[in-house]
Amino acid sequence: MKPIREFKSDEEFQKIAKDLQHKLFLDDWFIIFGLTNEPIRISGGYSSGLTTFDYGNREATILILNKDNWDYSADVAEYKPTVIRNCALLNLLHELLHLKREYIVPSDILGDGADELSEMEKKDVHTNLEKMAKTLFMMLTGTNTDYFLK
Repeated sequence: MKPIREFKSDEEFQKIAKDLQHKLFLDDWFIIFGLTNEPIRISGGYSSGLTTFDYGNREATILILNKDNWDYSADVAEYKPTVIRNCALLNLLHELLHLKREYIVPSDILGDGADELSEMEKKDVHTNLEKMAKTLFMMLTGTNTDYFLK
């Protein structure tokens, strides 16, 4: 598979999204996939991807920023420039991986008596999910970590 920083069409995106859903053993999920050309507003700033889901019903929506060069520092005050370029395919993998593990309750991770993950623990879980997404991306596309740098 070729690396994709920006999908050429919604048809290409839908085909690849469904293929990755299948490869990640998420066939029992009903997922609506969408593309946007604007950063996605979330609490605390902006994101290049967003997954909302209902685990019990196995339904989800995944929205992906489809913009090769995401540098909105002049337009969006909350945006913090990074050294990593936006990559729509990587974002799609990342968002799909949320469905593989987000439903795990804190006691599954931390043991009995754990009610809630701390903010630091949430960031650590998210960082590991991003590492998995990058690893899968590199395996699928034959790239290395240099691909992600601006």
